[in-house]
Amino acid sequence: MWPFGRRGVETRLTGIETDTEVELVGTMRSSNAVTSPFTGQRGAIIHLEILERVLLDRQERRALRTGPERDDSLGEIILGELVYLGSEDGPELSFIARRARFRFRNPRRETSPLSSIPEHLLPHLRSRTGAGALFFREHVVQEGDRLRLQAIVEPAEHAPFGSYRSVPRVAFVARDDLAPVFLEG
Repeated sequence: MWPFGRRGVETRLTGIETDTEVELVGTMRSSNAVTSPFTGQRGAIIHLEILERVLLDRQERRALRTGPERDDSLGEIILGELVYLGSEDGPELSFIARRARFRFRNPRRETSPLSSIPEHLLPHLRSRTGAGALFFREHVVQEGDRLRLQAIVEPAEHAPFGSYRSVPRVAFVARDDLAPVFLEG
């Protein structure tokens, strides 16, 4: 987890009147509208990472001081659209899920074997070497899950007119055009 309560960074939405960097804990309020193409599990946001497990020769293992294999990421895909996060102090904020960046408490999460990559996902991935087996990692954010968010937010009434940000339901919007939106779940 990144440090909480850095100087000049707000930890509550209440009282924010202009573009402001925040770090807060909130609850996913969006419904479980997307489905994983691998497990069929439903969520508000689904983060998929495709991996190729490559066997290392003895010289590489010695040089890297690692085990006999390494998982090379072929890319990640985020499924989800406009989602809503309720803050602990009350107001809701919205952000575009597929533009968010994920941070994980355990970056070496469990992997599952993958027989082949669905054709519609291929354009989102880099080429594989063909030297190893395919695996995937999946992280599903469901309605009611608690997340940490770091982003620049602004009050919804200040959002550009006619954009996806002018949603009457929310009090704040995350401005992914000003800085990345980071999520940790």
